[in-house]
Amino acid sequence: MRNSFGRRLSNSTSLRALKGNLDMMSRCMLWSGVTLALAVLSSGSHCAYAQQATAVKIGSVNADRLWEEFPAAAEKQKELDDMRRAATELLQTLNQYTFLPAETFAEVVRILRLPKPLPKDMQERLDALLKLSAEKDLEFRNLRAKTNRTPEEEDKFRTLQDLLEARQRDMEALEQQLVEELLTKQREYRAQVVGQVREAIGAVARAKGYDLVLDSFVVLYGGDDLTDAVLAVLSKSGPGAPAAPAAPAPPTAPAPGAPQGEGGGAQGGQ
Repeated sequence: MRNSFGRRLSNSTSLRALKGNLDMMSRCMLWSGVTLALAVLSSGSHCAYAQQATAVKIGSVNADRLWEEFPAAAEKQKELDDMRRAATELLQTLNQYTFLPAETFAEVVRILRLPKPLPKDMQERLDALLKLSAEKDLEFRNLRAKTNRTPEEEDKFRTLQDLLEARQRDMEALEQQLVEELLTKQREYRAQVVGQVREAIGAVARAKGYDLVLDSFVVLYGGDDLTDAVLAVLSKSGPGAPAAPAAPAPPTAPAPGAPQGEGGGAQGGQ
């Protein structure tokens, strides 16, 4: 089913839910909540509308094509997907360190969020903590499987269980933090890309004399497709890019009293 710019990102509370949204929504993320209908009316046009009914010149743009063929949009989407993927991998890896004290677990989080590859000493530290957590995990499983635990074993089991539950709460808090970081970056990218697209649509509309430009998804009939023209402007966007096409200059009115030929042009003397 074709996506539209008007679809909103749902209020995700986990990276698992957000992953599904990101995968399905793709290009909708950066356009969320933005109306692509642009009224491009000069002050002179306002006066003309006030004086008499005038036909509105309407154009349309294919939002899907703008997303797919505008390199900046694809680049931002890839960065968001990479962020989500890295966050998911971080949480999956942390599942192996859930039998560590709070400070040690926080140290693992800091190390895992560093750029890869890790320095040798940090990697060795991770390996040692992973081994420690795995040993406690095995001990916990063995105690849990026993039906008749001694008082000492019961105390040990409860201690390990409390440790596991505390780390699970830490992971839930971290997951929510990662979701917020991703949503913040999404809003930042959305503002950047949508701003560029709106400027390009406005430039094309003014240059070609269009009063209104709509997303083709909402246009059932009529309207001129301006997608190629908008993509041409977007492809030139960036530092040192050529200026957007200028609007056509209005026709020059003949001097008062000048003789008129057919079509309003001045006659040449013959």
